[in-house]
Amino acid sequence: MKSIGIVTGANGFLANNVIKTLEKFCEKIYLIDISYKNEITNGKLNTIKLDVTNETKVEKFFNEINFGNYTKSILINMASIDYKVSTDGADFKWNIENADVKAIKKSLEISLIGTFLMSKYFCKQSLKNEHHSSILNFASDLSILISNDTVYGDSNNHKPIDYAISKHGLIGLTKYFSVYYAENNIRVNAISPSGVRSNQNKDFIDKYSKLAPMNRMLEAEEIEGAVEFLISDKSSFITGQNLIIDGGKSIW
Repeated sequence: MKSIGIVTGANGFLANNVIKTLEKFCEKIYLIDISYKNEITNGKLNTIKLDVTNETKVEKFFNEINFGNYTKSILINMASIDYKVSTDGADFKWNIENADVKAIKKSLEISLIGTFLMSKYFCKQSLKNEHHSSILNFASDLSILISNDTVYGDSNNHKPIDYAISKHGLIGLTKYFSVYYAENNIRVNAISPSGVRSNQNKDFIDKYSKLAPMNRMLEAEEIEGAVEFLISDKSSFITGQNLIIDGGKSIW
């Protein structure tokens, strides 16, 4: 089958691993984010500046793609507000008492409304062109858990609540879309990685590693096999599921 791929949040962490996997399946891949440092405008990869929360622009983007040239389509939703820990520690300082409601609303709008809009118009095109299609939503192990904030080394610093709300909400969205389009050759699943080792400080890595029976953090390349499985025909009877990749963290 000739396939087209779309990735939102394509500037984000783990996006390169996802794009690398998509390239095995797709003749054309659209990389979507709000802005780009290095734009690609030809060949297999094409960058598109797009606000996924703007319904008019999202609809326009999908209408301008010639889905009729393909028989299969893949959408991977990664757009979100992320919070990072570096060698200098957490890039956030958050607690409920001093929470910024505007920031919470913006985060939820990107993660949930943006994913809804992209999925809505993707499915519309898929139905119109009779594609066999797959949607993969990037959640987190915090789609089923709440952050153990002891890893941040500050009793008054917590993972912002919008992250937990958005990731939990993505699972509900995944299940809803999967049932709604189950008879239309559109599968919808989610993937939930735990913390990925990058440039965090040693104290954080040691503390986080102890949260999992495997006693380490996830390596970025370890998501590639899971992504490949869920967007390929090898998972053709799997929909509405959330694949948790956490080294056993969620069963302790």
